Amino acid sequence: MTKHKISSKIFLERLANFELKIGYTFKDRNLIMKALTQAGISSKSNNENLEFLGDRVLGLCVAEYLYHKFYLEKEGVLAIHLGILTSKEVILKVAEDIKIQDILVYARTTTDDKSSILSDGVEAVLGAIWLEAGTETAFKIIQKLYEKYWDIYQYTKRDPKTLLQEWLLARHLELPVYDCVEQAGQKHNPIFKMEVTSGDKTVSAVGNSKKKAEKNAAEKLLKVLESAV
Repeated sequence: MTKHKISSKIFLERLANFELKIGYTFKDRNLIMKALTQAGISSKSNNENLEFLGDRVLGLCVAEYLYHKFYLEKEGVLAIHLGILTSKEVILKVAEDIKIQDILVYARTTTDDKSSILSDGVEAVLGAIWLEAGTETAFKIIQKLYEKYWDIYQYTKRDPKTLLQEWLLARHLELPVYDCVEQAGQKHNPIFKMEVTSGDKTVSAVGNSKKKAEKNAAEKLLKVLESAV
């Protein structure tokens, strides 16, 4: 396994630049080094637990923001916005903004795994800030890092499954359950039939993959539900 390592001198130089980008200077160098070390590098001193903590800190900060901004919205709508703003895709944008890839110490891996490593690294850093400086400082930094992403939910294209879930959550109805009821066709050209159920409503649809069939079924059920209103 190849590893992305940085010499001590370069690390300190990059750390200074990194701290300028996030707007916070760590007093405990061991803490920030731990936050920036992926588990694949060290089994004893890595950022897994800090990532766990930072995930909750980020979620709480975003939830508080949504609570105040959308105080008239139903809980289900807030949950949809929370899911988007704390998704790996948005956290990865923050990771790119602060160039965490230049300082994070991680095992080289696939592109998809690297994306997870970078987004986990952001959460670990947030967890470390919360530990050292407390909630108020952590929230201020998150608000700054998220400044251009707060309204991203408005521009996020949601697929039929997400739209269906949002519609059901907003009305406090049962969430959809998907089930593959049939598979046909050749190995190189399969056809899947998926059923989706919410309450007493069930519809089915087909597609050349389970994912596509689920989307088709979700779109179909959403039309049925909307027509019944």
